[in-house]
Amino acid sequence: MSSWSGARHTLGRVCPLLCLLSALAASSVGAAAVFINEIHYDNAGSDRGEAVEVAGAAGTDLAGWSLVAYNGGIAAPAPYATLALSGQIPDLQAGFGVLGFAWQEGASERGASERGALQNGAPDGIALVAPGGVVAQFLSYEGTFTAAAGPAAGMTSEDIRVDESGATPLGDSLGLAGVGTEYADFRWAPAAPASFGDVNPGQILGTPVASDWPVFALQGAGHRSPHEGEWVSSAGIVTAVSRLGFYLQDPAGDGDPATSDAIFVYTGSVYTGSVYTAESPSVAVGDRLELRGLVAEYVPGGPRTGNLSVSELVDPEIDRVIERGVALPAAVVIGPGGRLPPSEVIDDDALTEFLPELDGLDFYESLEGMRVVVVDAVAVSPLRSSGELVTVAGRGAGATGMNSRGGITLTEGDMNPEGIHIDLRWKGGPGVHGEIGVGDWLGEVEGVFSYRYGAFVLLVTRPVAPRSAALAAERSDLVRGEEQLTLATFNVENLDPGDGERFDRLARQIVGGLRSPDILALQEVQDDDGPVVSEIVSAGETLAILVASLAAAGGPDYRALEIPPVAGADGGQPGGNIRVVYLYDPTRVSPVAGSLRRLGGEDGSAGAVFAGSRKPLVARFRFEGREFLLVNLHLSSRLGSDPLFGARQPPRVGGAPRRAAQAAVVRAELDAVLVAEPDLHVVVLGDMNDFGFSEPLRILRTPARPGLPALGDPSEGLASVERYSYLYGGNSQQLDHILVTPALSEVSEIDIVHLNAEFHDAASYHDPVLVRFDLRAVPEPQSAAQRAGSLLVLAALRAVAVRRPRRFPRSAIASNLSPSSPGPRKNLVDSRQDLGG
Repeated sequence: MSSWSGARHTLGRVCPLLCLLSALAASSVGAAAVFINEIHYDNAGSDRGEAVEVAGAAGTDLAGWSLVAYNGGIAAPAPYATLALSGQIPDLQAGFGVLGFAWQEGASERGASERGALQNGAPDGIALVAPGGVVAQFLSYEGTFTAAAGPAAGMTSEDIRVDESGATPLGDSLGLAGVGTEYADFRWAPAAPASFGDVNPGQILGTPVASDWPVFALQGAGHRSPHEGEWVSSAGIVTAVSRLGFYLQDPAGDGDPATSDAIFVYTGSVYTGSVYTAESPSVAVGDRLELRGLVAEYVPGGPRTGNLSVSELVDPEIDRVIERGVALPAAVVIGPGGRLPPSEVIDDDALTEFLPELDGLDFYESLEGMRVVVVDAVAVSPLRSSGELVTVAGRGAGATGMNSRGGITLTEGDMNPEGIHIDLRWKGGPGVHGEIGVGDWLGEVEGVFSYRYGAFVLLVTRPVAPRSAALAAERSDLVRGEEQLTLATFNVENLDPGDGERFDRLARQIVGGLRSPDILALQEVQDDDGPVVSEIVSAGETLAILVASLAAAGGPDYRALEIPPVAGADGGQPGGNIRVVYLYDPTRVSPVAGSLRRLGGEDGSAGAVFAGSRKPLVARFRFEGREFLLVNLHLSSRLGSDPLFGARQPPRVGGAPRRAAQAAVVRAELDAVLVAEPDLHVVVLGDMNDFGFSEPLRILRTPARPGLPALGDPSEGLASVERYSYLYGGNSQQLDHILVTPALSEVSEIDIVHLNAEFHDAASYHDPVLVRFDLRAVPEPQSAAQRAGSLLVLAALRAVAVRRPRRFPRSAIASNLSPSSPGPRKNLVDSRQDLGG
């Protein structure tokens, strides 16, 4: 991977006029061929390894040359340190080479002095000074300034337009990339692994001779080009043009479905005097041309994102346009009658084998850059503001995991590689009119395949006319009754007083869609000034607006229970101080006085596992003479997860160990309670940020002490493809859960009410989950004395059963000790398997 591969699509490659003039002036003393090639001035933690590298013709003696560091952030910018250079530039490549110079004391033998560290910018600069005091270059980072003193006095610096920060990993640097013999031939690339003392990856010094290869040979059968780092010549037809380059495809191809016949040609961007703007390619769709360029692997966002790389031709030189307006190569058909992507496996060999027919990741790589048409495409995600959505071909033909509402559900072992990401609003595409939701039909979708930010994406090149499936928001039929308690969990997505009409939309969903549950467990309720960093942590105004909106929508006069966090201690959007909250209908349920508490609070009782994360809110409620213990959770986020279609396989799941540790704390608390109160009804609900088959959910369900009850998951009564409350990357998935003790599990009815995740105009990205408990089938709780008496009766009956099994069969004993079995109910769950029965 090239060290300059990163977010360089906003960078330039040409030197401003001032730099050219200074280089020309320096040429009078033989300085034009010497230039700054690499810089490191800042990194995470204590700055280390700071250095500057120069490049030039081999044999150049640097005696008499110097690097002068400038403080550009003062009223009269002036030098603060000087480094005298020495040595001869070695021949590393075609008569050119580089020499690196450590800036900090003790960093290496070369250049060690009392200079201290390079300043961290905003802005600062470095002048490369030739013998005789002529400034060969005057570069700056994080802005420009005019020097008031020193060898560059009166000169305005050239901002290299890339920078390092306090988050830059140690070992990275900023370097030039491209092909050539002098500074103007190259461009600065973002921070990437340092290469002081060697030619930068992505850089060729000298004037190389191009080797001739067809495009499909440049791609090869794999995720990286076999010709990476080579200067090559090739030919093809321009199939699509973006603001940063164009797609070039061989007109015939090699007939091998494992090798792509196309490649992206990056033309870059240009410095306009104040900002970098796109350098529009001087080609058009339908041009057949010959060109030369450097084969490189570009990683969108940089290598530390975990993204795959894209094979590209960079620093292109178009030799000639052979013909214009030619017919484009035929598009590869995806769908019935053409190729179908794998439907279950993204990758199962850690990228050690290239198997496009079996692995989804390899399938899309084999189409990188090529013209493709997806036939009978159906949306399995809504169109977001970014212009991207996910589809399946052939109205879902060959797809696994299709749910009843037209989406595609992530299940254990199946991450749905058949979901095809498309971009309708990329720069260079036709755009789209109207909105798109799950189930909408798109017909034939034509474009070129690219890869960016964790997914292969089809850049649409022909207008799409979607046809609506008219998917409607759901309205639950789980209505509360005289002895029927309803509970719901709902992530309301950073709700704060500035959200205006969103309060009314959420209220209509709660009252109309959820039928006004007795108790609502909410997540992501923000404080009264929302995402403003302040000392305000109260959410009184936020909750008052929501309660008023619920009443206006025809709901009950809810009351709120919450414990405000310490400012900045619970994570989430900076300043928002999100927390979990209960709303309850006081005409139906009543909180138990003194029961409200937070786990993992500031007293440190739960260790550090909830530091910087939402604290679970525990409360007890009474309903119809029964007591319920509720735990409202919002476990740590999945931030930092590897992309599913990324370079690390299998991908790491962000936050998983921490969520498991948080789940263990919660389960330990439950076990301690259930030892003392074995008949207590317990409900754990909230945004778990993980799937039902994940380790954190397994920990929550499973008691750590033998003999204690497991928690059942009422959603297991639904088909696996119908279990989803969230939609990400085209995958419908369940992050919001309700777990209950066995007695409740036996009488639970669950409904994941699809109101948001599938729609482009969602009030929240989460769907709420609603459960109803039919308590007519649950016996009244017993006192300690009653429990002891029941145990004596049970022991006596068992003794009789042993002596006279035919008269007292086990089923008769069970019927004498339990109420009559209730009639059929929607999605009832038998949790006996959890109890070993």
